[in-house]
Amino acid sequence: TVTTTAIGVIPSRFMGLSYEKEAMSYGYFHASNHDLIALFRRLGAGVLRVGGGAVDRLLWTPSANGTHQQISPTNVKNLAGFLQATGWLCLYGVNLATSTPSLAAEEVSFAASALGESLLGIEIGNEPDEYGVMGNYFAGNWTFQDFLDRWNAFRSEIIQAAPHVPITGPAAGGGNHISTWTIPFGQIVTPSELTLLTQHYYRQSEIGRAHV
Repeated sequence: TVTTTAIGVIPSRFMGLSYEKEAMSYGYFHASNHDLIALFRRLGAGVLRVGGGAVDRLLWTPSANGTHQQISPTNVKNLAGFLQATGWLCLYGVNLATSTPSLAAEEVSFAASALGESLLGIEIGNEPDEYGVMGNYFAGNWTFQDFLDRWNAFRSEIIQAAPHVPITGPAAGGGNHISTWTIPFGQIVTPSELTLLTQHYYRQSEIGRAHV
Protein backbone atom coordinates (compact mmCIF):
# COMPACT_ATOMS: atom_id res chain seq x y z
CA THR A 1 0.00 0.00 0.00
CA VAL A 2 1.40 3.36 -1.03
CA THR A 3 0.76 6.20 1.41
CA THR A 4 2.22 9.61 2.18
CA THR A 5 3.79 8.30 5.39
CA ALA A 6 7.58 8.23 5.24
CA ILE A 7 9.15 5.07 6.66
CA GLY A 8 12.78 5.98 6.08
CA VAL A 9 15.25 8.19 4.30
CA ILE A 10 17.74 7.09 1.67
CA PRO A 11 21.18 8.39 2.73
CA SER A 12 22.77 11.01 0.51
CA ARG A 13 25.66 8.67 -0.31
CA PHE A 14 23.56 5.56 -0.89
CA MET A 15 24.68 5.48 -4.52
CA GLY A 16 28.13 4.26 -5.50
CA LEU A 17 30.29 2.53 -8.07
CA SER A 18 32.60 -0.45 -7.57
CA TYR A 19 35.75 -0.96 -9.64
CA GLU A 20 38.29 -3.76 -9.64
CA LYS A 21 41.31 -2.46 -7.76
CA GLU A 22 43.59 -3.02 -10.73
CA ALA A 23 41.79 -0.07 -12.36
CA MET A 24 44.00 2.11 -10.15
CA SER A 25 46.90 1.33 -12.46
CA TYR A 26 44.98 2.03 -15.67
CA GLY A 27 44.97 5.80 -15.41
CA TYR A 28 41.26 6.18 -14.61
CA PHE A 29 41.56 7.80 -11.21
CA HIS A 30 43.62 10.97 -11.27
CA ALA A 31 42.90 14.69 -11.03
CA SER A 32 43.46 15.31 -14.75
CA ASN A 33 40.84 12.81 -15.96
CA HIS A 34 38.33 15.62 -16.40
CA ASP A 35 35.77 13.58 -18.36
CA LEU A 36 35.41 10.89 -15.70
CA ILE A 37 35.42 13.49 -12.93
CA ALA A 38 32.57 15.31 -14.65
CA LEU A 39 30.59 12.08 -14.99
CA PHE A 40 31.03 11.26 -11.30
CA ARG A 41 30.03 14.77 -10.25
CA ARG A 42 26.87 14.62 -12.35
CA LEU A 43 25.83 11.58 -10.34
CA GLY A 44 26.00 13.56 -7.10
CA ALA A 45 27.60 12.49 -3.83
CA GLY A 46 28.65 8.85 -3.87
CA VAL A 47 31.07 6.16 -2.77
CA LEU A 48 33.80 4.73 -4.98
CA ARG A 49 34.80 1.22 -4.01
CA VAL A 50 38.14 -0.05 -5.27
CA GLY A 51 38.04 -3.76 -4.57
CA GLY A 52 36.72 -6.84 -6.32
CA GLY A 53 38.57 -10.07 -7.01
CA ALA A 54 41.67 -8.14 -8.07
CA VAL A 55 42.22 -7.03 -4.46
CA ASP A 56 43.58 -10.43 -3.45
CA ARG A 57 46.00 -10.58 -6.39
CA LEU A 58 47.59 -7.15 -6.00
CA LEU A 59 50.50 -6.48 -3.68
CA TRP A 60 51.64 -3.15 -2.27
CA THR A 61 55.01 -1.81 -3.34
CA PRO A 62 56.70 1.24 -1.76
CA SER A 63 58.30 2.01 -5.12
CA ALA A 64 56.96 5.18 -6.70
CA ASN A 65 55.62 3.29 -9.70
CA GLY A 66 54.55 -0.35 -9.74
CA THR A 67 53.32 -2.82 -12.34
CA HIS A 68 49.72 -3.77 -13.13
CA GLN A 69 50.08 -6.45 -10.45
CA GLN A 70 51.12 -3.93 -7.81
CA ILE A 71 49.71 -0.89 -6.07
CA SER A 72 52.16 1.97 -5.66
CA PRO A 73 52.22 5.32 -3.84
CA THR A 74 51.67 7.02 -7.19
CA ASN A 75 48.45 5.03 -7.74
CA VAL A 76 47.16 6.07 -4.32
CA LYS A 77 48.10 9.73 -4.74
CA ASN A 78 46.32 9.79 -8.10
CA LEU A 79 43.23 8.26 -6.50
CA ALA A 80 43.34 10.93 -3.78
CA GLY A 81 43.37 13.68 -6.39
CA PHE A 82 40.44 12.10 -8.21
CA LEU A 83 38.38 11.82 -5.02
CA GLN A 84 39.05 15.42 -4.08
CA ALA A 85 37.97 16.56 -7.53
CA THR A 86 34.72 14.54 -7.43
CA GLY A 87 33.82 14.96 -3.77
CA TRP A 88 33.27 11.20 -3.48
CA LEU A 89 34.34 8.97 -0.61
CA CYS A 90 36.32 5.76 -1.05
CA LEU A 91 35.95 2.24 0.26
CA TYR A 92 39.50 0.95 -0.18
CA GLY A 93 40.23 -2.80 -0.35
CA VAL A 94 43.50 -4.47 0.64
CA ASN A 95 44.81 -7.96 -0.07
CA LEU A 96 43.94 -10.55 2.59
CA ALA A 97 44.53 -13.76 0.63
CA THR A 98 48.08 -13.47 -0.75
CA SER A 99 49.59 -10.53 1.13
CA THR A 100 50.93 -10.27 4.69
CA PRO A 101 49.70 -8.26 7.67
CA SER A 102 52.80 -6.06 7.62
CA LEU A 103 52.52 -5.31 3.90
CA ALA A 104 48.81 -4.55 4.20
CA ALA A 105 49.50 -2.29 7.18
CA GLU A 106 52.13 -0.38 5.22
CA GLU A 107 49.68 0.17 2.36
CA VAL A 108 46.84 1.24 4.64
CA SER A 109 49.08 3.67 6.51
CA PHE A 110 50.01 5.36 3.25
CA ALA A 111 46.45 5.26 1.87
CA ALA A 112 44.95 6.70 5.07
CA SER A 113 47.41 9.58 4.98
CA ALA A 114 46.97 10.27 1.26
CA LEU A 115 43.17 9.91 1.09
CA GLY A 116 42.46 11.72 4.34
CA GLU A 117 38.79 12.60 4.80
CA SER A 118 37.98 10.98 1.45
CA LEU A 119 38.49 7.55 3.02
CA LEU A 120 35.20 5.95 4.08
CA GLY A 121 36.78 2.69 5.18
CA ILE A 122 39.31 -0.08 4.63
CA GLU A 123 38.01 -3.41 3.39
CA ILE A 124 40.28 -6.35 4.27
CA GLY A 125 39.96 -8.95 1.51
CA ASN A 126 37.19 -9.58 -1.00
CA GLU A 127 34.55 -12.30 -0.61
CA PRO A 128 36.65 -14.36 1.83
CA ASP A 129 33.83 -16.86 2.18
CA GLU A 130 34.85 -18.10 -1.28
CA TYR A 131 38.57 -18.57 -0.52
CA GLY A 132 38.09 -22.27 0.16
CA VAL A 133 36.32 -23.28 -3.05
CA MET A 134 38.08 -25.41 -5.67
CA GLY A 135 40.77 -23.47 -7.49
CA ASN A 136 40.81 -20.63 -4.97
CA TYR A 137 43.45 -19.48 -2.47
CA PHE A 138 42.79 -22.00 0.34
CA ALA A 139 40.88 -24.67 -1.57
CA GLY A 140 39.37 -27.31 0.71
CA ASN A 141 41.11 -26.00 3.82
CA TRP A 142 39.29 -22.86 4.87
CA THR A 143 36.71 -22.19 7.56
CA PHE A 144 35.01 -19.15 9.06
CA GLN A 145 37.37 -19.43 12.04
CA ASP A 146 40.38 -19.48 9.70
CA PHE A 147 39.09 -16.29 8.12
CA LEU A 148 38.43 -14.65 11.47
CA ASP A 149 41.93 -15.46 12.74
CA ARG A 150 43.54 -14.12 9.56
CA TRP A 151 41.32 -11.02 9.46
CA ASN A 152 42.15 -10.21 13.07
CA ALA A 153 45.88 -10.60 12.43
CA PHE A 154 45.68 -8.18 9.49
CA ARG A 155 43.46 -5.74 11.36
CA SER A 156 45.79 -5.74 14.36
CA GLU A 157 48.83 -4.67 12.32
CA ILE A 158 46.78 -2.20 10.30
CA ILE A 159 45.53 -0.47 13.45
CA GLN A 160 49.08 -0.29 14.81
CA ALA A 161 50.19 1.46 11.62
CA ALA A 162 47.08 3.65 11.24
CA PRO A 163 45.37 3.79 14.67
CA HIS A 164 42.21 5.64 13.70
CA VAL A 165 41.50 4.15 10.29
CA PRO A 166 37.91 2.88 9.83
CA ILE A 167 37.68 -0.85 9.10
CA THR A 168 34.80 -2.58 7.26
CA GLY A 169 33.91 -6.19 6.53
CA PRO A 170 33.49 -9.05 5.98
CA ALA A 171 32.61 -8.32 2.31
CA ALA A 172 31.20 -11.83 1.96
CA GLY A 173 29.97 -12.77 -1.50
CA GLY A 174 27.68 -15.76 -1.20
CA GLY A 175 24.06 -14.92 -0.47
CA ASN A 176 23.71 -18.29 1.24
CA HIS A 177 26.59 -17.34 3.55
CA ILE A 178 24.80 -14.47 5.26
CA SER A 179 23.83 -16.63 8.24
CA THR A 180 27.15 -18.51 8.38
CA TRP A 181 29.59 -15.62 7.70
CA THR A 182 28.17 -12.11 7.80
CA ILE A 183 25.87 -12.40 10.81
CA PRO A 184 28.37 -14.33 12.99
CA PHE A 185 31.07 -11.85 11.99
CA GLY A 186 28.84 -8.94 12.99
CA GLN A 187 28.13 -10.59 16.34
CA ILE A 188 31.79 -11.34 17.12
CA VAL A 189 33.47 -8.13 16.00
CA THR A 190 32.72 -5.19 18.27
CA PRO A 191 31.53 -1.74 17.10
CA SER A 192 34.90 -0.30 18.12
CA GLU A 193 36.59 -2.72 15.70
CA LEU A 194 34.22 -2.30 12.75
CA THR A 195 32.58 0.79 11.27
CA LEU A 196 30.57 -0.87 8.50
CA LEU A 197 29.20 -4.42 8.12
CA THR A 198 29.21 -5.44 4.45
CA GLN A 199 27.65 -8.18 2.34
CA HIS A 200 27.59 -8.50 -1.45
CA TYR A 201 24.24 -9.15 -3.10
CA TYR A 202 24.00 -10.51 -6.66
CA ARG A 203 20.47 -10.15 -8.05
CA GLN A 204 21.65 -11.94 -11.17
CA SER A 205 25.37 -12.24 -11.76
CA GLU A 206 25.04 -11.12 -15.38
CA ILE A 207 23.19 -7.87 -14.64
CA GLY A 208 24.80 -6.39 -11.57
CA ARG A 209 25.52 -6.43 -7.87
CA ALA A 210 25.19 -4.30 -4.79
CA HIS A 211 27.61 -3.66 -1.94
CA VAL A 212 25.45 -3.12 1.12
